[in-house]
Parts: sequence; C-alpha cells; structure tokens
Amino acid sequence: MSSDGEAPHKIVGAYESDEQYLSPVAWSPDSRRVAYVRKTIHLWDRDTSTIEIFDLASGRTDRLISNPALGQLLAWPQENSLIYTRSEDVPNEKDSNLWRTQPDSRDSGVRITSGRGFIGQISATKDGKILAVKRVEYQADIYIAELGEGGKKLLSPNRLTNEKWDDEVHSWTPDSKAILLISDRDGRQHIFRQGIDQVQPELLIGGDRDYSLPRLTPDGGEILYLQMPGRDEASHDMRVMRTPLEGEDRNNCCTARQSGTCSAHAFLPHCAFTVRGHLTR
Repeated sequence: MSSDGEAPHKIVGAYESDEQYLSPVAWSPDSRRVAYVRKTIHLWDRDTSTIEIFDLASGRTDRLISNPALGQLLAWPQENSLIYTRSEDVPNEKDSNLWRTQPDSRDSGVRITSGRGFIGQISATKDGKILAVKRVEYQADIYIAELGEGGKKLLSPNRLTNEKWDDEVHSWTPDSKAILLISDRDGRQHIFRQGIDQVQPELLIGGDRDYSLPRLTPDGGEILYLQMPGRDEASHDMRVMRTPLEGEDRNNCCTARQSGTCSAHAFLPHCAFTVRGHLTR
C-alpha cells in the first residue's frame, strides 16, 4: 500500500493446496525487498519452513533456507546480513537462537547467540548495529495438593517436580501414593513414576521412542500408553501399548492415528495437576 495507507494489494500469499502461514515480514535496508518465513503444516509429518525473499520491483521470489527448525522471526539490519531464529536439536529443541546469513546466499550461515528459552521477539536499531532479543522459557511442573470440603476446595499446593524439565501428570497408582508422569528429562518423552513423598521420579518406560498418555487399567495392574511414531520413520501411526505396572514386558494393543489429552487427576484426599508457567492461587 502507499504511505498514506491507500491502495493496498497482495504481493505474496499462501498456496491454496496447502495449509500455510506467512510470518511477519522484514524489510531490506533499501526497502526494495521483503523477507518472510513460509510455514507449511503437514498433518502426519513434520512441518516445513522456508525463508523467502520477494523483490517488489521484479516480482521475483527467491527461496533461501528450508529447515523444519526455522522460527517465525526475522530481522534485516544490514544489506548483507539477514537474522533469523532456529530451534536447537534434540534434546534442546525447546530452545531457539539467532542465526545470521547473507540474503543472496542459500547457506544456513552461523549461529550468533547461545541461550536457553524460546526467542519471542527481535528488534534492530536503525543503524543495524544492535539487536534486542526477548527470550521466553516455558516449563510444565507438577503440584500436589489436598482436596477439602468433599473435593470442592484445593488446599496448599506443593510443587512435586523441581527440575528444569517439562513434567506432566497423567495417572495415579492404585494406592494413591504415587503418580505416573511424562517427562523429557532424558531427551525424550518417557514415562516415570514418582511417589508424592519422593524427590526424584523413577523411569518406567524409556528407550529411543516418545510416549504419551499413560493410564492404568481398571484392575491397576497394567499401564496403557501411546507409543509415538519414530522421528525418522515413514509411518506416522501411533501404537497403543500395554505393560505391567511392575515389569518390563511390552505388548502392542492396536494402532491409531488420533489421541486425546487430560491434565488433572484427582483421587481423594489428594489432587495432582500440571502447571505450565506459574501457579496462581
């Protein structure tokens, strides 16, 4: 559009055949080109992201870098310097950092920051010499609390998991003395058990797979859970697995393509729940 906000027109759009999102644009210092990230959503595969540059005069689009780990933030502080965000590799994929490349190169460039947390905002000074970066670090933790007034009131929540990992509660053991939880503390989403009076959880189901939604069978003797597809496998099916609460035998029950979730579980007189962020009472 013009400087007075009139005559708007589309210069770049999403492809109709795909579910796509375009990031906010970063203008080149000479205001002749714009850079953006095109993200394509794949239902049963990892999403793809590509940095593209559109030339306003010629209408040409150049594709620079394609990587599923690309973020949605860009800055173009100097003519030969394009800044973008990228997630780290496993097991630090929840962290992101800044990378710098040349706008006319398809090389991924070099990483210029190293830190924990997700980069949620970047801003460059007018002369392009200084960048401001906002980092956000999310963490899911588990709290234990007693239930009062017949389960109608939450009393004195206490934090059960105290490490830097994401922990989510999914079920109680039959004696109501321990919980089953999912944690990424060893680089994968694995299933652990932790007593409400214990400091550390014990690994129940580990290995080179990710797991989710552990549930006890009605008799309390076995755990049903989801085995997620391997990150490098062609199949995207999830498997419903079964294993004894005390033991290592694993059996495949069925194969599925859908799952649900639940985040709070109560067995009087206690309640366990997952908090992502901060607990407010």
